[in-house]
Amino acid sequence: MRVTEADLGPRPAPPSDAPVFGRQEDTPGSQKLRHFGLQVQYRERGQLVREDVMFAAYQKMDAGAVLRMMQAGSDEMALAQATAVVLSTSLLDDDGVPSDWTPPGIDEPALEDEDDLDSRALRGEPTEVDPEGPLLYERWDGELVPYDDLDFDPFRDGSSRRRFSYIMVSTRYRVDLDALTDTAKWLVEQSAGRPTGRPTPSGRGPASTRRGFGGRQR
Repeated sequence: MRVTEADLGPRPAPPSDAPVFGRQEDTPGSQKLRHFGLQVQYRERGQLVREDVMFAAYQKMDAGAVLRMMQAGSDEMALAQATAVVLSTSLLDDDGVPSDWTPPGIDEPALEDEDDLDSRALRGEPTEVDPEGPLLYERWDGELVPYDDLDFDPFRDGSSRRRFSYIMVSTRYRVDLDALTDTAKWLVEQSAGRPTGRPTPSGRGPASTRRGFGGRQR
């Protein structure tokens, strides 16, 4: 006869004095940050543009991401994938438009009472064009704005995490693959308390990535 967890009854509660590791206090300045830049290439009106795009990352890194980086070894594809995980889990997501924020639909204005779907929609100041005032919508930062003001540029306005993800999947932007790997290694060293200063170029040639990490120089 197969025995299930339901047959065994509820699990005993852990002892109250069981140690909990990794618990952090959410106090101002408790999260130490590291700032770095990546040079991004793109074309603007037919001209090649090289722009240093800045990012902010937590000094303490996700353990699983670091383990993947260590396990990748010299496997280039595994190292590239691990690099993506290290960067995406390390980057701040509250220094701009968060990565999981989507603007509300045009039929989803802010309501006077958010718990009552039949509540009246909030409106802005009346104008000659719109005597009732424009409908207001909640932006990512909690501000109430007209619908047209919900638009944002993920490259300029996104959080560090959203900006990085956008660059990686965009066909417009190109980033040196070795630069990403060097940056991830630098962040790991910073997290481990073995800072080596600025990340140093690997000098391994003009390897590039486009639409993620799928490939070398086109």
